[in-house]
Amino acid sequence: MSQNKFDFILAGNYLTTLIAGLELAKSGKKICVINPLPGWGGHFTKLTVNGITFDPGGISHEFTAFNDTGLIDPKSYKPDVRNDWGRFTKVIENYTRSHIDLERMQTPFTVYDGQLFPDIIMTNRLDVLQHPLLRKRIEAETQFITNQDESELHPKNKKTNQLYIEKSYYEASVANHGATLHSELFEPYFQKMSNLSTTGLIALYHRIGWLPLYYPETILSQYGNNPQNFHDTYFCYPKAGYIGIFGETLAKRLEEAGAVIIREGIETVKDLPGNTSVILKSGLEVSAPKLIWSLSHDQLITASTNKPANVFDRWSATLVFMTIPRNKLLKTFSVLWSPDKQTLFYRACNQTDCSGADEADARIVVELNPDYLTAFGFTEESDIIKRVKQDFCTLGFVSEPESINIAGFKTLKNVLLLPSRRNWQLLENERDILYDRYPNVFFTRNTESFFTDTLNDQIIKGLKIAEQYKN
Repeated sequence: MSQNKFDFILAGNYLTTLIAGLELAKSGKKICVINPLPGWGGHFTKLTVNGITFDPGGISHEFTAFNDTGLIDPKSYKPDVRNDWGRFTKVIENYTRSHIDLERMQTPFTVYDGQLFPDIIMTNRLDVLQHPLLRKRIEAETQFITNQDESELHPKNKKTNQLYIEKSYYEASVANHGATLHSELFEPYFQKMSNLSTTGLIALYHRIGWLPLYYPETILSQYGNNPQNFHDTYFCYPKAGYIGIFGETLAKRLEEAGAVIIREGIETVKDLPGNTSVILKSGLEVSAPKLIWSLSHDQLITASTNKPANVFDRWSATLVFMTIPRNKLLKTFSVLWSPDKQTLFYRACNQTDCSGADEADARIVVELNPDYLTAFGFTEESDIIKRVKQDFCTLGFVSEPESINIAGFKTLKNVLLLPSRRNWQLLENERDILYDRYPNVFFTRNTESFFTDTLNDQIIKGLKIAEQYKN
């Protein structure tokens, strides 16, 4: 085998790429990884702001699921089945812990009416339902719902009912939760995050918007003598203090395993019978029988159709990076989810608390939607920062805004894909084109199935690819 010929070429910096490449290299395969992007880990990388390491938003490891069956073969993972990674949480946790040290996080909070409650958005803690502004209305509405004939949009039908693709999260949420719970907690959260309505969110993909869908019976039971409670959802976070340590560690071990790593852009991909050739910007050509692609599909779609790539519906994010001296922080928190109409941010993550680090300053990243901010008249960076500081004072985390030090400010335009029906159809069309034009290319990311880019999906997908091709 010549110097430029490999068993596998992997293009991208996703965790799927790194894990598949590492495990294939360890099995004796000759591996080339091409990464033209900064950093490692895709969405799960790090940002260095004024010499301080931050995550690009609130990110953590989730190792609990209701459908986990224990240690099973990764080859049985089905990316086309919504949240199938839930069967593999033990596999995912064991693999992750074999590379990095993790700390179990404090339970996240949900902010409502200026108060902190154990989180209902992701952690399935329903304490907020007892709030006096919510209790009577939600109880009456869910009582009415459960007295009716069972709706086709009942959550138990998610995997089998086509309506969950055809209908919106708004329709499913109101049908199961009633108008009050939806309008007071879930709708304002999604609007703060995306500046859009939940009518544009496909019901089946509600968790992509970090929005729950509870059985109406579960909600109603909270007001009786035997409330239905969930097992605690727990989250973990790297002890190193930033999520990007996972990708960095995998990349280092990939190189140690003998893989060739190229940090250069790609000019052309030629898919020939039994072989794929990748020509780099420098003119270097490398080839392999199989190319595993986790970069954007735009380049290959344009090459296949001679037309511009699709423009997907996306939303933007504004990130405020800040530090607060630990002795000035009046309350501790790991993650705050804020559907609260009194605040403008939708999520904040205290990385120092998440990692259990012994640091003098808490590193906190606050997430806002710039279009939502504009709708409320906040367009200037200084005004946005002033309002974020005010929100943290109002919530009682600091006594005065001067306790908060701003490390940086960043707006990322059109970075988060909206789980809309239009985007779903565009990705289905892209898959047909790419699979037909590039039979020797294994496509990861959303081409394999709509929204399989979560942290857990990427890990189990990488292990599946390695199991498929290592022998």
